[in-house]
Amino acid sequence: MPHTHYALPRSQFPLADCVATALALHRGDVILFANQALATLSGYSPEALATMRFCDLFPKESHLQICQLHGNTAEDAPPSRHEIPIVTRDGQLHWVELSVAHTRLDGERTAVCSLVDIAERKRAESAQAQAKQLLAQIIDGDPVPTLVIDANHVVIHWNRACEQTLGISAADMVGT
Repeated sequence: MPHTHYALPRSQFPLADCVATALALHRGDVILFANQALATLSGYSPEALATMRFCDLFPKESHLQICQLHGNTAEDAPPSRHEIPIVTRDGQLHWVELSVAHTRLDGERTAVCSLVDIAERKRAESAQAQAKQLLAQIIDGDPVPTLVIDANHVVIHWNRACEQTLGISAADMVGT
């Protein structure tokens, strides 16, 4: 839902478009400034972003959490960091690391937000988890007693065939 409010002129922040990190300034959830990197990441133009509420960049179920970040952080506190998806202009979820700090700008408390694209890392983590799950299913289904030991010589997997053949449960062996 568009809001009419005071947006900061781009000329006040000439360096903001020189960085690859998405940046936004907002006050009370009203976006005052968004750089070109945020426009590229979100799919919205800087002008369109200047008509949006900051929390509208995030899934509806995250709105309360995002809105509370502005009020719950002291101005002298280090930036808070959160891994959270944004909703792009085309409706896709795109994972970012959101860093929020607060300062005074024109005498008013203002949130300074950076959004770092972590979508590729999230995809890699998901693929790794799926591969790990698949490998565990293969090992568990193997009729040959099989155990896996990590680099520190700790048992990290003990299949059902080991349990049946040796009479020792995986719960007793994993981690030893």
